[in-house]
Amino acid sequence: MISSFIGRIGELSPQLVTFNGSSFDLPVLRYRAMVHALRRPGLGSRPYFNRYTEDAVDLCDLLSSFSHQGKAKLHEL
Repeated sequence: MISSFIGRIGELSPQLVTFNGSSFDLPVLRYRAMVHALRRPGLGSRPYFNRYTEDAVDLCDLLSSFSHQGKAKLHEL
């Protein structure tokens, strides 16, 4: 599943939209790919791991104005 997801990201080079993805989803995806020795060219196709780019929009960061103190949980929003 991880391999096909990363492959699809490599094909499409999409803008990723997540909620807390920069702190959880993307690092977990990267580390699981490393554990399983999967090639990760799709994750390198755009700067998904740069916090302030529009390649991967983290709604949690955006809605809190990139402030740790202002972060709200998804169910609160």
